[in-house]
Amino acid sequence: MPTIIDAPASLDALISHCRHFEAKVRAGTPGGLQDIPRSVRDFFPAGNPYPRLPGMWAPLVWLLACSVALTGIDAVILQVLPRPPGEAAPRVLLIMLVNVMAAVVAVIGIVGAARASSRALDALRRMTQGMLLAAAGVAVLAIHAGLFWIFPTLTLLGALLMWLALTSRAFCLWGGYQLAGRQVRTLRGRIRGGS
Repeated sequence: MPTIIDAPASLDALISHCRHFEAKVRAGTPGGLQDIPRSVRDFFPAGNPYPRLPGMWAPLVWLLACSVALTGIDAVILQVLPRPPGEAAPRVLLIMLVNVMAAVVAVIGIVGAARASSRALDALRRMTQGMLLAAAGVAVLAIHAGLFWIFPTLTLLGALLMWLALTSRAFCLWGGYQLAGRQVRTLRGRIRGGS
């Protein structure tokens, strides 16, 4: 798929661009539709304002990596916790509940990023950084407890893949297209609202 916009140089740059546009919208000065290149406007036609975008695989990889890291953390926690007889089910249910909540937060973050929300993108970054810290903690815990190496390794690989996917050029390109689409849709909405 040919690209019609340049990817932001980094995740920080993407977040900065989103904040800049959000500030302009709040100030009531988002600019005009004519300020956006025609090729970009044509890429987001009024009849299909949400087309398939380049780099869409990057957020999907991030979600997959997040689930891998969470699975590794769950496995290590289950190994470390004491196992009184007959009380395994409540522990497993509690861990599953925490896992589901974390997965919901991750999906909400990706949905927000798909709306080019600076807050959502910043939340994804913080969640990824938190997962890296959690993975390092799990690895240290596993070494001290003499646990099977595969689950801490799974957690570390998942967290690293989250970071690599989030900071990749593909993710920044996808985010740049999402921002361009948001700009086009916002300005078209203002034109319709003013007519």
